[in-house]
Amino acid sequence: MKCYLIAALALFSLEIFSQEITWKRSSENTTLPELRLFRSTQVINLPSAETYEKGDFEYEISHRFIPAVDEKGKFFGLDGPANIRFSLSYAPSDRMTLTLGRANTDGNIDLAVKYKTLQLRNDLFPSELSIRIGAGWSTNFPSDERKLFDSKNFQFFAQAIFNTLYERTLGIGIVPTYLYNSNVYSTERYYSFTLGSYAQIYLDEKWSVMLEWNPTVTGYRSRFNPLALGLELDTGGGHFFKFIFSNSVDLNTSHFVNGASKQFFKSSPSFGFNLTRILK
Repeated sequence: MKCYLIAALALFSLEIFSQEITWKRSSENTTLPELRLFRSTQVINLPSAETYEKGDFEYEISHRFIPAVDEKGKFFGLDGPANIRFSLSYAPSDRMTLTLGRANTDGNIDLAVKYKTLQLRNDLFPSELSIRIGAGWSTNFPSDERKLFDSKNFQFFAQAIFNTLYERTLGIGIVPTYLYNSNVYSTERYYSFTLGSYAQIYLDEKWSVMLEWNPTVTGYRSRFNPLALGLELDTGGGHFFKFIFSNSVDLNTSHFVNGASKQFFKSSPSFGFNLTRILK
């Protein structure tokens, strides 16, 4: 029996050492390209996990018309006042994005950094995880009682962004968000924790439809949970048009997370749009 065992081990060892073994590093570049599941870096108000290529810039112009689409004399809300946001983003690396923006609501200036921390390559459900942190600074108030650099004017937020894509057609995202000092007009410091989610269905190479919901789990909320429907047009080259109907007219993260002023189904939503362009 021992002879058979020794013979078997000898044959096994011979088979192993007969294989070609090399410790030389391959000259070929084995680095995989960045995983990109969503076409845009932002769905409606909530961010996707996507970043840009190193050295890219992105410019954004967004509007939310305050009147509802059925308000009389407002031409589907387009004649009314609007909340407006401008922002500029830069990618210092393929996985990091820095964004500086401003909305006319309270003169709110926001600065945020997003970093892609995890990529899971899978044929059925490829996935990504990004972390986004930032701050908002409200610079305009109805009265001059509060100083510009008062600590109550500053808000801070953190988001974990998980994305997956099914059959290259259905994009799904979950975005838990924490906001500190939710209501800058209050003498107390509130916080808000929301569990945002969205789905985006890609109809073809240009068109897709979007649904986004951001319910408050705990903490401060102004009145209702933001809900939005949208249609996205990808014209190529990183140029996106998003047509949006929502019960929220806020744009910056520190405002949007607070909640919406009206219910989506019991009152008419407002119209808005996002325009973004990547600059190589």
